[in-house]
Amino acid sequence: MALHPVGPLPAATYWRRRAVLLGVVVLVLLLVRSALGGDGPEPVAAPGSPTPSVTRAPSTTRPPTPTATRPGGTGTCADRALRLTTRTDARSYPAGTAPKITVTVTNTSGTTCRRDLGGKALEVLVYSGQDRIWSNDDCSPDTASAVQTLRAGATLETSVTWQRRRSAPGCPSGRPEAQAGTYVVRARLGTLEAERRVFSLTS
Repeated sequence: MALHPVGPLPAATYWRRRAVLLGVVVLVLLLVRSALGGDGPEPVAAPGSPTPSVTRAPSTTRPPTPTATRPGGTGTCADRALRLTTRTDARSYPAGTAPKITVTVTNTSGTTCRRDLGGKALEVLVYSGQDRIWSNDDCSPDTASAVQTLRAGATLETSVTWQRRRSAPGCPSGRPEAQAGTYVVRARLGTLEAERRVFSLTS
């Protein structure tokens, strides 16, 4: 291409044509470069310039929220869940020997339960036939509750000693001594009654 236009037209006309042709060529080159993905090289940081860094915030994982667990409640031992038995430390007692009576409470159920075994709930009685001779409740100051926990199959025992004298509600004084003969021990825990135990007093 000549630097100086030659032709019958004015020179300015030829220069404009050249400028338009050059613009078209440049536009075509740009389109081709863009289609081929020819991005320019990434800028290189000058020596001594700080290198940018990306800091990610640490991920925060919350621990699982603990679930409040309420301890299972322990219910009252029903009569059908308990066995009440009595025994004496001898079958016959000579004069001057006081019978010792032991009451045993056994949880026969498969679960733990609670029951009042205090002096107010547990009573030991001695009978002669239909005659009520003695009760530990008559003269005992222990009228408090004593709730005990009985695990499945567990056994609790308590013992009382009978001083061989009659008693009555209110603990009146001057009650006579029991006579020689056959006696029966009864025990109750609320409405639960134990199997009767027989023993004798000798003179």
